[in-house]
Amino acid sequence: MRIIQERITNPQGYSWGYFHYVWDDFRCNWHQHPEYEMTLTLNAKGSRLIGDHRQTFDGLDFAMVGPNLPHLWECKRIDPSRPIEVYVLWLSQEWVENLTRDFVEFADFHELFARARRGLSFRDETVEQVREICPYLDDAKPRRRFILMIELLEALLAGIDKPLASANFGGEAGKNSESIRVDRALAFIHAHYAEPLRVSSLADVAGVSESSFYRLFKRYTGRSVVEYLNEYRISRACVQLSRTDLPIYQIAENNGFSNLSNFNRRFRQYRGKSASDYRENIRIHGQFPDHPPMPDARIGAVPARPLPSEVDGVPDRRTAIPASAAE
Repeated sequence: MRIIQERITNPQGYSWGYFHYVWDDFRCNWHQHPEYEMTLTLNAKGSRLIGDHRQTFDGLDFAMVGPNLPHLWECKRIDPSRPIEVYVLWLSQEWVENLTRDFVEFADFHELFARARRGLSFRDETVEQVREICPYLDDAKPRRRFILMIELLEALLAGIDKPLASANFGGEAGKNSESIRVDRALAFIHAHYAEPLRVSSLADVAGVSESSFYRLFKRYTGRSVVEYLNEYRISRACVQLSRTDLPIYQIAENNGFSNLSNFNRRFRQYRGKSASDYRENIRIHGQFPDHPPMPDARIGAVPARPLPSEVDGVPDRRTAIPASAAE
């Protein structure tokens, strides 16, 4: 199958993508995109293919798809008096990184997104929680929709069932194999961030040359190896600043900074304040009113979905409730 590269855009005023589709029948092409995707399907019977993992479902289905992981759904209505409803949520890697890096309260979501790169299924009780939350997204204003997303992510983190695509799935055109190589390096960074790390060692973990690793890492993370490592170390330092009374020099050493002045410089670079001021804000206010904002919403069209008529000439009968319908 030929993979279609889908372009996801966000409605104005929102920092992440959301769409509520209503269909008679639901079939989409084999496609991928750089965003994380969460898809809830109601009143449908069929199957979904995520990477090299195919699974059938009957009545209710929910799954999470990682960046650039090919996927498709094929299903028909169960109750002919009601349409198929599909709630789709998209989170960019930038959104995820800003959330888990800049807000210490959400640092543990990093595990969810790291594991989702192969796709994830969730326990039945968690899927029920998702079904309860999603209908409220249609009419929610931007701030309320963000809060609902956090509630949903909390439920998902606690209710992971299993990964979907196999660990050695390479996709077509070799794109996913490159992503897997970067994932190996990221996992190594997350496990050894407090130790001295060399790019040559990370390239060995990824199984590519050092020059290729620089290129791949930049392509898949949007930043250089040094930038990513520094940001990750600072994010872990923030956890210790907020949850422990360790002296700052000790926190710096615990997170891979052997030089305190370098730690202080990097901390101010990524947080806009000193580590001591960061800790003081936590203790006095419990929050950061002057903290860097989440990414701005991008103005754009409704996310593209291949129409049945584009594939087999069948007239398209779908309708959709756009993310900003209540605006």
